[in-house]
Amino acid sequence: MASGPIHMWARVGGGSAERAEGRSAGAARAGKRARRSGAQPGLELARQGKTSGGPAPYGWLKGGLKVDLVAAEHIRAAQKQLLAGVRIGTIRTDWQKRGLGHPRKGTTRLAHHHVEHMLTNPRLCGYRTYRGEILLDDDGQPVIGEWETINTVEEWEAVCAVVAERKRKDPGRSFARKYLLSGIARCGLCHTKIRGQVNKRWKPGSKAARFTYQCSVVNGGCGQVGRVGEPVDEFVISLVLAEQRLEGRRQRRQPRRGVAEGV
Repeated sequence: MASGPIHMWARVGGGSAERAEGRSAGAARAGKRARRSGAQPGLELARQGKTSGGPAPYGWLKGGLKVDLVAAEHIRAAQKQLLAGVRIGTIRTDWQKRGLGHPRKGTTRLAHHHVEHMLTNPRLCGYRTYRGEILLDDDGQPVIGEWETINTVEEWEAVCAVVAERKRKDPGRSFARKYLLSGIARCGLCHTKIRGQVNKRWKPGSKAARFTYQCSVVNGGCGQVGRVGEPVDEFVISLVLAEQRLEGRRQRRQPRRGVAEGV
């Protein structure tokens, strides 16, 4: 239902905990006030799913309707890194080095919260926002914008959930994991934990693997099992996203509490 992604995003991208509380209710009240006063034409355009003008957000071409395929791929890749345990600060540093994310003119610096917003922006899955809140229609459902989307709702929710959970559980802790499955995956022969190992001979443009997963004799393993790392990571991440989509469909099929109880 609508309340899930709205409150999830509020905890992630909406600022402080105090501001996050009641965002969906605030959006509904804003819409009612605007309809009564008739004095907020910008809100009426937003309720129609129209863009607000101005520079296109990172991920979209000029005008903000068509997806910038290159930028969109950078966003998706960074989201996969988040799901794999990489910190936003690490992604921010990488983007600064590569000049990604629409840094301000004359600098390559990106603010941490700007990068977080680019990766959790409701616009990614088509949700229209107004003054920092996801806008709701008369039925309490998110207003859908007229632009092309970069994420499905389920993909966006998965990213928001990961960021929100990190903040809730242990603010300030480093959640970086250099290799997704290090210390998690186990050897199929001896069941020892498998470790990621960098390929020191890898260079940009090379077809060789950047890293591999190995059952290491040094760590007490048999040393007979190894796999190229990146395809394994991509497969595991695809399974996580598929599970998130399935869970999202399950939740949307469940009747609202008030309806179920005849309220």
